[in-house]
Amino acid sequence: MKAVPRILCVDDENSILRSIRRSFFDEEVHITGVTSGSEALEYCKKNEIDCIISDYLMPEMTGYELLETIKKRYPSVIRIMLSGYVEKEVILKSLFDYTAVTFFAKPWDEDLLKSRIYQLLECKRSVKQEKLWALINNGFPIRKELPAPLKVRIPAFTYTTGGRLEEFLRNDCLYYLKLLHLGNADYLNGSGTWALSELMDIPGRDYLEEVVSSDRRSPDSTGNYIHASMEITSVLYRDIYTMLFQETPPELPDYASIAQLDTYILASIAPGYLKNRIHAEKDLGGLVELMGKLWHLPDRIETFYRELHTDTSENKQIKALRISSRTADRVLGGEAATEVPSWWPLTDTQYREIIKKGEAFRK
Repeated sequence: MKAVPRILCVDDENSILRSIRRSFFDEEVHITGVTSGSEALEYCKKNEIDCIISDYLMPEMTGYELLETIKKRYPSVIRIMLSGYVEKEVILKSLFDYTAVTFFAKPWDEDLLKSRIYQLLECKRSVKQEKLWALINNGFPIRKELPAPLKVRIPAFTYTTGGRLEEFLRNDCLYYLKLLHLGNADYLNGSGTWALSELMDIPGRDYLEEVVSSDRRSPDSTGNYIHASMEITSVLYRDIYTMLFQETPPELPDYASIAQLDTYILASIAPGYLKNRIHAEKDLGGLVELMGKLWHLPDRIETFYRELHTDTSENKQIKALRISSRTADRVLGGEAATEVPSWWPLTDTQYREIIKKGEAFRK
């Protein structure tokens, strides 16, 4: 029998608390309401909860401050923010750093809020390992340093305000994922897009650019690795696509950096897998699907980890990108001179030709 979900609601207006309770009337959900952040923290000391829904504008402690504290103390708790009025920068910040997994404006659509809460609770229930769920729930915070066996000499990739943000985002899975999370959020009635031309028009481009610029002033080795891998992937893509399908390849799509998603995840949970990430792909497929639901990402993101049976234009691009990405990792990891890997779909001669091109670019 499933445990009854426990939801804590925080709002200084009792009418809002009553409204949320009415939404779940006669359903198997345990709702507790408190009127301040301090009460919420005190309640959490004595009681376990699955989800917290907090107003933003409250006396003494804002909803952002409360959810930030909950994230640190209870990383497995699902965090949702509500507000009738809040600066867009607060919304963007809370979603960008995963302080809130989603945001709803008051007055909210009752059916949409309920369905989203149930979806998030089901995501949480589906992950048996609490530590793994905490990582997913908090945006897979990547390690700043690669483990010693993977350290390679890679130039530092920086970004300064006023640079070519779109180009940077095309090459950096971490920030592209954050942009997808923002651009497809509930409060914007997410359209399911992953096109940069549309995503760059969301409110808060200046905020996004400043955050990226600030973060990349002191680049970390994992971020550099992901960025370098994508650059080599881009170089190899055209040749690999041509070899696979005997036709001129289309331009790299906006979502090309999703080819680095497994590297990003594994740099958070198990860096050792980076050495041989192919063995982790079944598990990664499930994690990517879960991330998509939790962060409201476009459904098509899952195609990177599905077996593709038809050669549509998009599937061809994804196949070529996946192979290019794996090959780039072998170039960076110094494994290129070893035997041809079992996943390589073409001839040994073509493999050596591609490796030679990747190594020349790296030098």
